[in-house]
Amino acid sequence: MNQSLHLPLPDDEKTTLQSALRSTLDLDDSVGGFFVVAVEPGGGKSTVLRAELATRAIAEGTRPILWVVKETLNAESLGEQTRQHFSEQGVPVRVLRGRDHFKGRGKTRAYAEQFEWSGTSEVKIISQKHLAAMLCADEGTLLHECLRTAHTVVLDEDPLDGLILPGKGWSLSELSRVSSPGRIVKALLALEAGGAWRAEAELTETKRKQTTHRWTNRSFWAALKGELGALTPHDLEQFQTDLLAASRATAKLDDIEGSLSRGAVREVVKAFNHDYHLDDPVSQRFNLRWNNGEQGAFNAFVLAPWPRAGTAIVLDAYATPDLYERLLGGPIVMRKAPQDKELQLRSAPALALNELNIVAGHQHQHLLYVLQEIREHQKRRGGRKVLIVVSKQVRESPNFRKAFQAVFAGSADVAVQHWQSSRGSNSYVGCDIFALTEPHINTAAREETLAAVAPTDPTLRQELYRHLQVTELLQMLHRSRQIHNPHDPSDIVVSWPLKGAARYEMILPPTKGAHNKLWLTLVQDLIMESLQRLGGFCYDFLLGSCLLTDSVPDQKISPQIKAWLGSLPPESVLRQVLLEGSLPPGIQPVAKETAKKTHLPTIIKHLGLQLHEIAASPYDLGGAQQRQVFLPDDYPGAEVAAVRLYERFVPPGKRTLKPSLEDII
Repeated sequence: MNQSLHLPLPDDEKTTLQSALRSTLDLDDSVGGFFVVAVEPGGGKSTVLRAELATRAIAEGTRPILWVVKETLNAESLGEQTRQHFSEQGVPVRVLRGRDHFKGRGKTRAYAEQFEWSGTSEVKIISQKHLAAMLCADEGTLLHECLRTAHTVVLDEDPLDGLILPGKGWSLSELSRVSSPGRIVKALLALEAGGAWRAEAELTETKRKQTTHRWTNRSFWAALKGELGALTPHDLEQFQTDLLAASRATAKLDDIEGSLSRGAVREVVKAFNHDYHLDDPVSQRFNLRWNNGEQGAFNAFVLAPWPRAGTAIVLDAYATPDLYERLLGGPIVMRKAPQDKELQLRSAPALALNELNIVAGHQHQHLLYVLQEIREHQKRRGGRKVLIVVSKQVRESPNFRKAFQAVFAGSADVAVQHWQSSRGSNSYVGCDIFALTEPHINTAAREETLAAVAPTDPTLRQELYRHLQVTELLQMLHRSRQIHNPHDPSDIVVSWPLKGAARYEMILPPTKGAHNKLWLTLVQDLIMESLQRLGGFCYDFLLGSCLLTDSVPDQKISPQIKAWLGSLPPESVLRQVLLEGSLPPGIQPVAKETAKKTHLPTIIKHLGLQLHEIAASPYDLGGAQQRQVFLPDDYPGAEVAAVRLYERFVPPGKRTLKPSLEDII
């Protein structure tokens, strides 16, 4: 039975949180289990828990603590911050390194010694990669004993990557070189040789023109069963031997004395046998995949079993009970604080960077313009520190590095991070944030990685995928801890239309390439005001407006509507655009077809609106058979509301029946 405890966070929130975490540790010591603590970013969950654990470790003298984070290598990582904090508290602490960190004679032993506990209170900090290795380790090995004998295990931030088995794939060429392979490997090789995958496998193509054929689900299992028939225990034992041999041959699975390889492969074969015998074989945990038509690979996406009888404490601001029940394989105790403080965001599409163009070395002038705008913003903010967020590909591109050096050479007050990095880090508290590319989680994560969590449920995989996308956005934008500093809040600027975001006022005059993006910003503001005042937005609002190059003035606005627009305040975007026909400097109208087919869908998607096409009114002699109305996707009675909104606001010039002003308001 899950238990949720909602923790109010008044002014003394640290005291309240400390009390909650202290009671969690008391349960940890007495009954064990899985505890998930969800407190808003910057709420102090990691800091308070470290302090409480340090107090107990020093008092007891024999408490081994295993602390798991995503990153341990760089100075801004959560692993390094954890090390510093425990060290300041007077607790012996060590960050465990990967095998590649050790050189020279005795490197294997030096690597292994990290996992040995001293017998006194100490903290070992490991990456999620090492956690996956420990979960797969055989009994008696150093990795297994390190995890088993830890008094407290803390998973700091989303632990998904550490709970999925490493060594996810075996190329078919590797498997073909296995000596005397068993029937299952032979069947996988026969599926590739037969060529049926070219017709059966799902084909996807990326923006970089790379193709992927992925064969899974019913047709994959049916073809495999056609080759194999019934499986015997000997078949499964031989399959495990074959996968282990292929892994050893390519050093795919790093381990100590082979323990990880045996444990990982054993779990893979166990899951394979389960999915093979499903009555309705819809599992996507296993597939054959071909990238760019090259020789394929056999892939497995399987959750590692949690072998401990003791306790795990998870710290994740965005935790949900359903996800953690599946990840940890059992019931959990969830302690969740209400998160009612919202980020205050600004939207600036003129600052958006196109990842493909930047990586290819194009749009250098636009890139300079964007960085110069950020520099001017920083000056106006009195030199406040800035965090720029882009994709990893953009951050590492020579084009971006060159432009950044040209604009911010020698500045220590401007940092750059990429999405999916610095999770949980407090290094950027108080910084203004500029997100110049949207966060993107590869759809392969939905179809493959998340298949480990929900192998037979595509709806749940899609829900988890959306959850990961949202939490990735939030975790990075929360890096400045804006909600905890209301008296001097940081600015957070995103470069795409976002529902609820205010407009960012540009400082520099727009460049040629920024005109369309400024148009997007203005139309976003118009739509947001329309939602606020009228409950929805009609495409016809734009017809006859100064926003389009091929519009006819007054084509769609009745005298009553004009009177209503004139009653709006001067700063109203609806009034400025639809009544006064004025565009701000630097914004140019666009063609009607471009607006309808390209620009508007971008805005509508980001604002979470739903299209409702309604039949033209009998009084509408304008010629169109359908009118497009956009409403929030959760709008009650949306279909009726769409008709009412259209009839109220958009009477064509030839319509004989006019709505009254009272109908509009």
